[in-house]
Amino acid sequence: MADSRLHRLSARGQSVWIDYLSRDMLAQGELARMMEEDAVVGVTSNPTIFQKAISHGSAYDEQLEELLVQEADLKEVFLQLAVRDVEAALDLLAPVHERSPEDGYVSLEVDPTLAYDAEATFDEALRLHTWIDRPNLLVKIPATKPGLGAIEDCIARGRSINVTLIFSLERYREVAEAYLRGLERLVASGGSPARVRSVASFFVSRVDTEADKRLEAIGGESAKVDLDFGLTENAGRLSGSIQYATDLFDAETIDRLVGHWGVLLEAIVADPGQRISQLPLLTEAERHQLLVQWNDTAVEYPRDRCIHQLFEAQVERSPGATALVYEDQQLTYGELNARANRLAHHLRSLGVGPGVLVGVCLERSLELVVGLLAILKAGGAYVPLDPSYPAERLAFMLQDPFLQSRYLKRIDRLIELAGQEIARTRSQPEFQKLARMY
Repeated sequence: MADSRLHRLSARGQSVWIDYLSRDMLAQGELARMMEEDAVVGVTSNPTIFQKAISHGSAYDEQLEELLVQEADLKEVFLQLAVRDVEAALDLLAPVHERSPEDGYVSLEVDPTLAYDAEATFDEALRLHTWIDRPNLLVKIPATKPGLGAIEDCIARGRSINVTLIFSLERYREVAEAYLRGLERLVASGGSPARVRSVASFFVSRVDTEADKRLEAIGGESAKVDLDFGLTENAGRLSGSIQYATDLFDAETIDRLVGHWGVLLEAIVADPGQRISQLPLLTEAERHQLLVQWNDTAVEYPRDRCIHQLFEAQVERSPGATALVYEDQQLTYGELNARANRLAHHLRSLGVGPGVLVGVCLERSLELVVGLLAILKAGGAYVPLDPSYPAERLAFMLQDPFLQSRYLKRIDRLIELAGQEIARTRSQPEFQKLARMY
């Protein structure tokens, strides 16, 4: 048994990870050696690491030649090369994970170009988890503002993640809050948080100086860890205390955590034989808020009128009132209705009517609302194509055999943004199929 400094550090509870991975280190047994001699129990990776590994040596040549024949998308080729290495590392570390569920992980990052697209990041994270399907996989998600939503959604779906690119205490707090919200949603939906893990890669060097200043200003005893909960027994009674970093948690969050812990203990006492996955965390008030109050969104609307007809009724009541504001632009109800009517007449002249689908690809703007109202007024239906999607994804959607079949006619430049083609019309059966797909 090795007795290196890293082993002694590991014995004190510190997990040792390495921040690189290559096929050579797998094939030559380097990772296995580091696990044995250096107490390594985890691996993190990113596209830059794999790019360097692929560009050096010939370890990837055979698979690369096969993939280039089968796959034209270079990003997909790159990902398949990386996935093979990650799967091999996951299998090698699987015994570590079985002995200690807190260790034995390998992380793989989503495409960095998706960092500011929450939905695409979430979709890619789910895709990687489904593709690789190993319990010790962590999908790495950047802690951008949009990434916070993807973090919460992944945890709510029971997917383990590695959050990266955290450069400030404020963002670290936001990541922690997103993680807690995700756990609450997971529990509320009947899922178990027992197998969900998360690693947050915080760049401590960026805040060392600021942390020292704050500690000096506070003086006295301060929290030595982010969150610490202690229990002591005295004269047959238990008392507890909580220390937490106020830069990361507020009092309301801590109170909520204590309440969840109390609910958990009460449930255990009431039924000690109950499965852990079935134990509740939410208080009755929280469950009522989540399941009843937040879902009480019913509003009575006339059932014999469409949305554009309701809008026209509002135009009659207050034509001069402001209806739409975007940045420094605005339209009154009368102006919006007039523009939508003009476009609707043009759409009808091109064949748009009941049973016809119009696809719209526009950034958020006045023109987007004008276009949607016009399509409804013309009797058609619209399908949004998100312009924030990568160009490759939009091209793929338009090239799909289903999307190309039986379209009635093409409508160009009805509403434009930066020269983009933003509209197509298709038959009703295709619209129904699109709705199911997206």
